[in-house]
Amino acid sequence: MLEWLGIIALFSIAACLSPGPNNIMLVLSAINFGLKRTLPHYFGVCFGYPIKIVLISLGITELAAHFPMISFFVRLGGSLFLLLYALNLLVSVPTSTNNQRRPLTYREASLFQWLNVKGWVIAFSAGSLLPDYGTERLFASLVVGVCFLVVSLPCYYVFVFFRGNIVTGK
Repeated sequence: MLEWLGIIALFSIAACLSPGPNNIMLVLSAINFGLKRTLPHYFGVCFGYPIKIVLISLGITELAAHFPMISFFVRLGGSLFLLLYALNLLVSVPTSTNNQRRPLTYREASLFQWLNVKGWVIAFSAGSLLPDYGTERLFASLVVGVCFLVVSLPCYYVFVFFRGNIVTGK
C-alpha cells in the first residue's frame, strides 16, 4: 500500500504542476487581481479537483473495465483539446479592457473542474491507478482524492503566490 501511495503522490504532483487550464487561470488571476482576490479561485480548484477525481475514479473506471477503448478515446480527446487550447493561447489577442472583470469565485472554480478536459484525463488516469481492493474501492478512491488535495494546495499555490507576487509586486 505504501508503494501505491508513493505512485499516487508522484502522479498528483505531475498532474498539478503540468501546464493546463487551472495553472494558467490561477497565474493570470494572480497577475490581474493579486493574491488576496485570487484565493477563492485557488481554493475552488484545490477542493473541486479532488472531488471530481474521486467521483470519476469510482464510476468511469468501472465502465472502462467493460469497454477498454474508452480509456484510449478519453486520452486522445483530452490530448487534442489541450493541444488546441495551447495553440489558441499562443495566437489569442485581448479584445478589450473591461473594468468589470473579476476573479472566479470558489463555486465557479469548483464547477469549472467538470469542464476541464485535462482534469477528465487526470481523473480517468488516477482511477486506472486504483488497486483492485474489491469492496474497498471507495476507500482507495478517497485516498487518491485526499492525496490530490494535499498535493494540490502547495502545487497550485506556487503558481498563485510566486507568479502573482513577482509580476505585480502585491
